[in-house]
Amino acid sequence: MGDVMLTNSNPNIKQEDNQKILTLASVDVAEGTVTVNLSKSQIGDPFTLKLEPMMAAEVASLNRPVKFTSVKDNSGAHGGHLIIYHTPHVAQLLEGVEVRAFGQSGILGRYPIHFHHSQNVDGSIIRKNVVRDSEQRCIVVHGTNFVMVENNVAYDTRGHCFIAAEDGYETDNTFKDNLGARTKRGVNLPGSSNDLRCSTFWITNPNNYFIGNVAAGCVLSGFWFEEPKQDPVYLFKDNVAHNNMNAGINLYPHGYSPPSPAYFDNLTLYNNGKGMFMKRTKNIRIRNSFFAWNSVGLQYFKNNGYAIIQNTTFHATPPGHADTICPTSTGIDFAYETSGKRLRIKDSSFVGYNNPNCDTVGLALRLVNLQSSSSTSGTLPRLDQVTFDPPGKNSTFGITPDSFFDSRIIILEDSDGSMTGEQGFFVNNAAVGPFSLDVCTSTEGRRPKTMFCAGSCLHTVSIEARELIGGSTKLRVTSRSDSNKTHQFEASGSTSDPAYNIKFSLDLTPSDEYDVSFVYAQTGETVFLSATVTLGEAKGYCEVDDQLVEGSFILPTPPLDSFDLFPHTNATDSAAQSGLATNGDSLYDFDSGDWVTYTGIWFGAVGDTARIRLQFSAFNDGGKIEARLGGVDGEIIGYFYPWNTYGEYEDAAFDIDTDVQGLQQLTFKSTSSSDVMNFTWFELAPECESTGFICLDNSDCCSNTCGSTGFCESPPPSTYFVGYEHRGCSGRNELGTTTKPTVEDCAVACDELPTCMSFEYRMTTTSCQLSSSCSYSLTVPSSDWNFYVKVQDGVAANGNPEGNYYLWLLENAAEISPVELVEASSLQLSMASYYIGYHNGGCVGRNELGLTAQTSVEDCATACDAESTCVSFEYKKGSSTTCQLSSSCDHYSMKGNDPNSDYTWYLNIPDGFTTHTIQGGRAYMWLINVLAPSNMPSVAHSSSPSASPSVINGGGDTEFATYYMGYNTGGCAGRNELGITNKPVVEECAAACDALSTCVSFEYKRSSTACQLSSTCDRFDLTLNEVGNSYHWYLKVNDEVAISENPTPYAYLWLLDNLNGREVTSPAGVTSTNYYIGYNTGGCVGRNELLVTTKPVVEECAAECDKLSACVSFEYKREATNCHLSSTCNDLSLTVNEVGNSYMWYERANSYTGHATTGGNAYLWLMETPTSSPTMSPVTLEPTSIEPTCLHITTGGVRYDDGYLDVFVNTGDGNGYVGVTQSGVKYALNSVVLEKCYSGLVGLQVKNSNANAWAGSIETSVDGGLSYTPMVCKDNCTPVGDSTASIVVDGDANGDRAVKCLNGDTCTLVNSGSWDSTA
Repeated sequence: MGDVMLTNSNPNIKQEDNQKILTLASVDVAEGTVTVNLSKSQIGDPFTLKLEPMMAAEVASLNRPVKFTSVKDNSGAHGGHLIIYHTPHVAQLLEGVEVRAFGQSGILGRYPIHFHHSQNVDGSIIRKNVVRDSEQRCIVVHGTNFVMVENNVAYDTRGHCFIAAEDGYETDNTFKDNLGARTKRGVNLPGSSNDLRCSTFWITNPNNYFIGNVAAGCVLSGFWFEEPKQDPVYLFKDNVAHNNMNAGINLYPHGYSPPSPAYFDNLTLYNNGKGMFMKRTKNIRIRNSFFAWNSVGLQYFKNNGYAIIQNTTFHATPPGHADTICPTSTGIDFAYETSGKRLRIKDSSFVGYNNPNCDTVGLALRLVNLQSSSSTSGTLPRLDQVTFDPPGKNSTFGITPDSFFDSRIIILEDSDGSMTGEQGFFVNNAAVGPFSLDVCTSTEGRRPKTMFCAGSCLHTVSIEARELIGGSTKLRVTSRSDSNKTHQFEASGSTSDPAYNIKFSLDLTPSDEYDVSFVYAQTGETVFLSATVTLGEAKGYCEVDDQLVEGSFILPTPPLDSFDLFPHTNATDSAAQSGLATNGDSLYDFDSGDWVTYTGIWFGAVGDTARIRLQFSAFNDGGKIEARLGGVDGEIIGYFYPWNTYGEYEDAAFDIDTDVQGLQQLTFKSTSSSDVMNFTWFELAPECESTGFICLDNSDCCSNTCGSTGFCESPPPSTYFVGYEHRGCSGRNELGTTTKPTVEDCAVACDELPTCMSFEYRMTTTSCQLSSSCSYSLTVPSSDWNFYVKVQDGVAANGNPEGNYYLWLLENAAEISPVELVEASSLQLSMASYYIGYHNGGCVGRNELGLTAQTSVEDCATACDAESTCVSFEYKKGSSTTCQLSSSCDHYSMKGNDPNSDYTWYLNIPDGFTTHTIQGGRAYMWLINVLAPSNMPSVAHSSSPSASPSVINGGGDTEFATYYMGYNTGGCAGRNELGITNKPVVEECAAACDALSTCVSFEYKRSSTACQLSSTCDRFDLTLNEVGNSYHWYLKVNDEVAISENPTPYAYLWLLDNLNGREVTSPAGVTSTNYYIGYNTGGCVGRNELLVTTKPVVEECAAECDKLSACVSFEYKREATNCHLSSTCNDLSLTVNEVGNSYMWYERANSYTGHATTGGNAYLWLMETPTSSPTMSPVTLEPTSIEPTCLHITTGGVRYDDGYLDVFVNTGDGNGYVGVTQSGVKYALNSVVLEKCYSGLVGLQVKNSNANAWAGSIETSVDGGLSYTPMVCKDNCTPVGDSTASIVVDGDANGDRAVKCLNGDTCTLVNSGSWDSTA
């Protein structure tokens, strides 16, 4: 009957003997059985369908009626070959042929059966053929699609056998019910795959079908996806792989990561080295499959995404031989993966890994350090409805002994007892140490370093510290409940906080208290280090009372005589620092994120330490330094706010938490942008000291005063004035009569005279009369004067009634900024209004509530109190009675800050003055004892955008884009401070506002092109709010949230002109369909089929389009009111796309998801209803890496300060330095050379265009021009000679002269920003 081939699954037989050619004795077609002549010495007991239905041996006939044979050459490596060559669209049939001794080793394209570049050959079939004794491959499909390869047998072949896609682009070929056995190594072909690493089925393009194939005995892999195309496989189902020495299915080394799930269904994988090997994969789904008797069922590590195993069974032994074969295999080997890449096992089972009648055990799940390249941390597989039959702690989970895992905390919970028969968790023995011996037991068996803890609780703990002698410190942990439980841990892993340099990782169970100390490894001596303890998640079965807390770890208290209390520490004596530079005894250049750490700082007992003193210098206001316990991420215990000392070193102090005690590590960290401060030393200090002790400020001296001698002294009497309206003492002006422009100036004059008891002031004439004898009891009513009595004992003088006003002089307090004002306990005037007054003027033009005449500043305050919306007022100095009330000038930063201003500005403090900060200038505080109406609360509009468009740049900073809220009810009358111009369309007016950092809103006139820009009209309640107004008002929104005081607008406008070619994405929660994308490049010629009309504004033209369901776009004419509606102009490609076209074109978009701006200056309009406003901008903007920088360059005011000057800037756009001033212009004294803001400014050059010297000043601003900082010479060169300027730029623009300070020293030019300046 000819030869037959029989496969087997007996592992005791050598690999090459697992397939044998035997003689067929008989065939019973009716029963479906065959009988072969066989002896056990040939192949052992083959598995049959009756004994092992899932693992029965395959039997195949190796004879066919038609035979192709060849005689090999002398080398024995070259036989015949068969090629089907270039037959596109011609169906081929090859059936029932025995091809023997074909294939030519090492020659590309010489195979037993080979389709070659036949393109599409629908209907072609290769069926029921046999390939035997091949020297190179079996059946290869190359450059050909739509071939059916079915029911073929290949035996004893070299190299890859069945190939569906030799070049990797062949598709739609089907390999079905083919059998390959005894696949041996071949040789590598030129430019082709590694046939030396052969596979029975070699798959490079998954866009083919693989159904019911069998790979039965390859020296490497049964099915190999080698560097496949990353598409989901068309169909991979019912395939079988057994007796393959490496892997049944191999997805290594290149991985297989299709973008959507690839399904491997109904697999049968047994008796392989690895059933399936997965590395660098993702989106793999294994369903309804059978794994058995593989050395490792599945090996899974270093993948690109997660994989799912579902409805699959893993058997440790052949199911029919569980009583006679003892388990030794592993179900799944896995390594650490991140949560997004871990293996997920669902509705599956592990069978037979624990046999009580055997001395050996298998292992269902095993964590291994595969190739020593696994991740150092991650998650274990996710188990969902997984069963273990039978359960057992020694056979379900284990950790491979490896030093890689010794100090790592590894845990796998058995939450329902399905793995072991009882609730608990597995953990690695090495990490737990001796602390769990009473509650955890070793799993023994194959994984002795793995323990199982039944019903127990596990706490992961990390302890970080800074050691001074590297590599010599260990951590000793001792249980307080059992001193025999003690262990010394080695430092391992990197610290989470860069201020620390050693880390100890441990996990402890059960809950207990522990003595923790640091010891030198060489001597065992205890050393005292500051440390931080971080508790991980409590896992397992933890009762609330049993869980560890940070207080469960007790560090030893150093002997009290070991450390000095309040030691003096030099700034340069740090243990670690980042970003700072050293200059002598100073650390300098604190920028954002810079830090310095000091160890061994002794805080004493609780309450001993309350402040930190330091010596510092700074060139800017607004810095912020955090004091942290421990490292960079430690607990914040206080803040220090440096102020501008103009480079001079000053002593300062700040408060810290008073509950800090013992030995600590102290870190100072900057959170401000740049050049926050330099400092030379610091020391701890108590909350306050009594008299006679050295002090820095009054806070050091309890209720005493830090005197001019630098010691705590008894405080002088505090001074304030109690004012009485329309009273005075006739003739009692012993100390003189003078004129003072303000009542506050008169109070200062009285305060400066120790003998002054009171004063009178008449606003109408600015007369100021000082008295040493006039008390309240001597006063009489007076219509023209107000009377003020000096109080120096903290309470009103005996016999004086409660005053109408109270006045404090605060100008000295303003010298140290910030200063908090604390309300005096004796003044319980709950109905009073407080005002902070500043002599340097108010907000220009913000007198919305009107101008009136009031005879005194107190009367002006009373008028402000009467207006519920009044937030501040200005009162004119001198004999004037001008009183200006404002509803918007509510912050010091909005003021003009002019020291020569004619006005004093008074800010209302409606909630008391406890937390108000004095910010500069000559300051005063008034308390006006009258009833003040409460301020109306602002109303939040739920339909307004809650967030501005924003993106996060690589450094983690947030940059907010800009959009506009539009109202058709007019703007703020007369508030066009930034100019009036003509813009042909409203979008260009918006762009003009966007280009100015100080622009907060604009108005655009209906049926006109008038564009008015404003820097003060920043709230809706300031506008006219007049229906039918000829102007539309647009408010710029560029902060995190929309301004809550503003009602819902009728339109939103985003500027998209920087988004050419990028996608516009829709935010969540937006349901509106009224969106338009606008382009300034014209529409479709002649396509106005729906309507031609006129509309005064573009929004009304959009409303007309909204009314018509067929309207897809409209055009609006520049500088006119023409409105054209179209039903066919629905794509940018149909438009004229002409820059400068007289029409704007607006494309209607039902939503803006997926819409790409593809050209021109583009804009996005949302014609909105209140219920569907966007929650954030739909625009994704590119961030800029540098904040906009404003330049202010002027000439000086004395001799030689004029001259010829050219300015060049580099904005980082690739164009280098570009001139921004007119060349050859000579600037006079006190001239403004340049005042302009630049985004992305990276460099500045100032040159002289002739030999004349020029001197001037350069100032920069990083807050949009609100405040400027002079650029200075970094090494503190000082001006000399007649010039008042700080910088000289001298030369003839040929680059041979350096920037110099005016004393002639060459210095480095620096500023407060982060960019370089050169000249």
